[in-house]
Amino acid sequence: MSEFAQFKKKIRERANTLKDAIAEVEELRLVEKSRTARWREHLGHAEEALQGQLLRVAVVGSVKSGKSTLINALIGEDLLRRGAGVITAFITRLRTNGERGGWLEFKPWPRVLEEVNASVRMLPMAGDAAEEPTPLDIREDGQRERLGKLLEGVRTEWQQQAMGQLDPNFMVLSAYLEGYVRMRDHIGESVTRLPLEPNALLEHRQYVGEESRAVYLKDVEICHPVPWLGENVEIADCQGSDAPNPMHYDLLQQYILKSHFIVYTISSRTGLREADFKLLDFIKSLRMLPQTFFVLNADLDAHPNAESLSELEERVRTELGWIVPSPRLHVFSALHHLFESMGESAGERDRSRLALWRGDAALARQTEKGYAAFREQLAQRVSAQKTRVLLGSGLSRLTMIAGAVRDNVQAQKQILERGDIDRRGVEEELKSKQKALNATIATMENSITGLKDALKSEMDDECRAYFDPVQGPIVEETLATATRHPVDVKHRRAFRDPRHLPEKLHFFYMELRRSLSRHIVERVNTQLIAFAKELEDALEERFTESSSAFWALFNASLDDYHRELARFGVDAPPRERMAPFPEPSSEGLAPPSFAGFMEEEALGRGVLLVKFGLGTLTSLLVGVKNRLGKRERQLADERGGGMAQEAVHLVKNEVAAELLHAFRTYGQSFRTEYLHKLVDAKARRLMEGFMLRAEMAQLDFSNVMRRSEMEGVNRRRLLEDLDRVLRTTGPMAEELDSFRCAVNLEWLSGETEE
Repeated sequence: MSEFAQFKKKIRERANTLKDAIAEVEELRLVEKSRTARWREHLGHAEEALQGQLLRVAVVGSVKSGKSTLINALIGEDLLRRGAGVITAFITRLRTNGERGGWLEFKPWPRVLEEVNASVRMLPMAGDAAEEPTPLDIREDGQRERLGKLLEGVRTEWQQQAMGQLDPNFMVLSAYLEGYVRMRDHIGESVTRLPLEPNALLEHRQYVGEESRAVYLKDVEICHPVPWLGENVEIADCQGSDAPNPMHYDLLQQYILKSHFIVYTISSRTGLREADFKLLDFIKSLRMLPQTFFVLNADLDAHPNAESLSELEERVRTELGWIVPSPRLHVFSALHHLFESMGESAGERDRSRLALWRGDAALARQTEKGYAAFREQLAQRVSAQKTRVLLGSGLSRLTMIAGAVRDNVQAQKQILERGDIDRRGVEEELKSKQKALNATIATMENSITGLKDALKSEMDDECRAYFDPVQGPIVEETLATATRHPVDVKHRRAFRDPRHLPEKLHFFYMELRRSLSRHIVERVNTQLIAFAKELEDALEERFTESSSAFWALFNASLDDYHRELARFGVDAPPRERMAPFPEPSSEGLAPPSFAGFMEEEALGRGVLLVKFGLGTLTSLLVGVKNRLGKRERQLADERGGGMAQEAVHLVKNEVAAELLHAFRTYGQSFRTEYLHKLVDAKARRLMEGFMLRAEMAQLDFSNVMRRSEMEGVNRRRLLEDLDRVLRTTGPMAEELDSFRCAVNLEWLSGETEE
């Protein structure tokens, strides 16, 4: 059992003991039932916190860098399909749960049809694509036939134009069409799931590895035990950073945003490429480089000896150093350790390759050493993260509950042992102090509400300046990318012929859109996330500053309350100066994706304009030109296609208008759906901390005073009951507090290390 598992087991045992103690207090009627009910409620919240949040590890890198192979090596089984397709947009997630299993989740028909029609609108103009579209439903035989003819026309047109690689939209539609017959029974009006039985996990490959099926997939989750890593960890096999579809890169960014650690794979065949540096810049903007492990995945067939591999390691380490200070670089062959873990279940060819690699003792030692170090460090960091973040809040709650039970029981015992006090007068005075404490809480609630409103206003001003259409740098840069996009030289001559203008204009629009999409996911998304992190830091600083004053006021009020208790013989145990629970500062919120937003909200009218809205303009200009004399037509041609320039200008203006609308709408969403919710969450957590601590600190005086009047046998029996409960809750409260302090210290040391 790992250190973390042992620690967690101890805390669970204490939580169960505390639950029994609360039940005993309730049975003996030592406090009012309303109070024990609240204790039990908070204990439930603490136990939920102790379950732990899911800890995410994103395995990223370029296409063919060995991400799936690495995950297979980590789990000790050739489970995930190696070399999956590149046109599909989902991430295979592996959960390290105790039992094997999983599921495939399929898109519903409305989503499928939406994607089909969106891709149709983006196809190059061919056949009936030039006609104004009607929604296409691939569930109908005639519609699938229509789509097939449309794709064939596009293919022919593409070949005639010598355009090279086919359009991604063409590839998506072809996959949908090809896979329809096999997949139609899996698709419903809402999301459907296909369970994966423990002994049939490999069945997911036939869906993930074949584009005509994978295009219908929405999500994939596989459960597989990884004892050395522990449960409740998700390892994600992410899309390659250089995948041809920019939206796949956006999906990768969104997963990284919610990850705790990153494993970055680098192929020894290619080393670092341009796509790697772009992704590393993004990771740097998230300030997640300290949480990133770098793996140089060695192809032992390409590097036949240890010297060759060491030379490559130094080169990659130097290149990484341009962006990453002191990178954690581990060098090993994931395929070597996959074959090794599979043992006799590996094929004969794979075992032969493994035997060949083992023949070089120095090379074998090098990869074995690198792999062992990687596993050990990953396991340590995962365990530490679980301890300090996933248990911190639960421990704090348990400590306070145990202290509340102990303090209430101890107060009864101390007052019961005294016979020289005015019980009614004591009760009234202590209740007045409780009212004062509650009044302090009410004052702080008003102050926190004022702080919350002020911060929202400040954040709104920052956002308005950042997204300003005139002076906002990100808006200006993106508009410049659109308006300065050149007409490809191979289309310029064709642009002069009005007969081909709509067709060529659509090609131009497609190139513009691809360029803009790439710019948005690689540049705009990164800048927006960096901006969000700056605002998060500013908010954290303001809340820290303000909460320090709030905590000082709260602690002063609590100290006054404890002094009053002491005046009447009730000893308040020494308490640490109270502070917020150790929880992640981001509150689990992340800024929305601008790339995804653009796909849904913008760049829709542009393609319709290009395909269908320019008909009137084209007809008009063609008619004018036809009415010109021969000499005049020649001069018009010599001017270099003024009509085409006008049309291109029109398209760029439309795209610019869409971008401005998108930034305006996105800015509003950024403020309300992210920043405002972040401020609300931080303020709520701060207030809940005060309320919980105030509630746990207060004693049930009515019950205490009533019990203090008991005499004789009943008095002795009650004292015995109180002693018994104290023998349980007293040491447990102290032990839980020591656990909590240990977690906090480990948290702080971990932050310092990073």
